[in-house]
Amino acid sequence: MDSKVIVAIAAVVVVVAVAGIAFFAMSNGNGGDAPSDGILYDGNGGKLPNGDKTYSAHSTSVDTCSFVKEGYHWIIWNTKSDGSGTNYNENSVAPAKTTLYAQWSNANTLFGNNDAIDYISIFVADSNGGKEVNIDTGYADLPSSAVFIVKPQSGVTLKAYVDGKGIIAEKSDSKRYIEYSTGKEAVAFENCRIRDDGSAVFEVRQTVSNENIFLGCFSTSAVAVLDIKGTREVPTDIMDFSIKGYSGPIEINNTGSVMIGANPEISIKAVKSGTTVEYDGESIIFTLDGKKYNVHFKFSSGAELGEVSVEGDTAVITFTFDLSMDPEFSRVIGQ
Repeated sequence: MDSKVIVAIAAVVVVVAVAGIAFFAMSNGNGGDAPSDGILYDGNGGKLPNGDKTYSAHSTSVDTCSFVKEGYHWIIWNTKSDGSGTNYNENSVAPAKTTLYAQWSNANTLFGNNDAIDYISIFVADSNGGKEVNIDTGYADLPSSAVFIVKPQSGVTLKAYVDGKGIIAEKSDSKRYIEYSTGKEAVAFENCRIRDDGSAVFEVRQTVSNENIFLGCFSTSAVAVLDIKGTREVPTDIMDFSIKGYSGPIEINNTGSVMIGANPEISIKAVKSGTTVEYDGESIIFTLDGKKYNVHFKFSSGAELGEVSVEGDTAVITFTFDLSMDPEFSRVIGQ
């Protein structure tokens, strides 16, 4: 009788030991605490190629993400699964015994690298409202109605470029053209406007989804800035305006600002064949099918009219300007 009891107890002990071994193996691959000398990485919905959801590394240098989550791309590591903790990029250093959770997105994500930070700061927001996220050296997901916002630093004034895709920053006597490069055509910034607070706002056009997009934002010197003004919209089906700018001909059908180089000239070209062009000493006259369009123009604020010439379907206006001032070109188109 006693011997049977002893055998039963031994059997129970064996079962408990086996269960303990199984629990240890599961914790080692898919959970548990961060090592005292390193980091525990959690896929946070993603998996490693072998199916594991976590792994430990005995190093505080942050790894490149090896987890994969179908339909998503990795953004960054965070100390909280919901992204509310501290962010860590790959190759940064985290404290020992830290757990990092992969952060995922199925939207385009814009990473900023702002080399023009002495002139501007850059942000992303939703045009329908919501928090503006600074991406001078950070990132933000791009909602379907995203806007890209450029805010001037103290003492800087921003002007919209005539093509709606760039801005000019001015500080004291210094002028800069703010350029950016995404390295791919996944997004485009368009239809820039200057808000009442002095910041420039671009609409964001997205052509693909689920991409990490790296934005380089920098400034280059501007020679002189011409402000293009006018009281009526240019009828682009009748005539086309362009200027000999700093880097070549630039369309100036829109109002805004543009960099100009030495010996500039403005060209006004007839769009439709059969249009006659003449200059009567005061305005340029376009005539098409008996209908006349009078283009009146003037320069101010440091610029003076040079010569006006007409050759075929194109009128050319030359002018001189003072480099220390921002000249204006105003036009009024009447019928």
